[in-house]
Amino acid sequence: MKKKGKSTEKMPLSARISEKFELDTIKVSPLSIEITGRHEAVIWGCKSILLYSEELIRLETSGPDILIEGKKLSCPAYGGGGIVISGHLGSISYEEN
Repeated sequence: MKKKGKSTEKMPLSARISEKFELDTIKVSPLSIEITGRHEAVIWGCKSILLYSEELIRLETSGPDILIEGKKLSCPAYGGGGIVISGHLGSISYEEN
């Protein structure tokens, strides 16, 4: 027999956590940045590439845009919400969109 009440089977995880702990809302950010030395960064939570050049890459996320500045920047892999940026990384910063 099924229990009566709210079904959580198709609810997003954040909604289930909010319900369980009686919170109004909870936001879970999928944004993650992993930097390996000064030559590679892996960024998860990227929606799209807004600007792409050898000196500047601007990425759209669900929050602020991410700016990567450097020299000889390239994007050897992109897909599934993740992106790999390689080259000489000078700086990584956030910019409100």
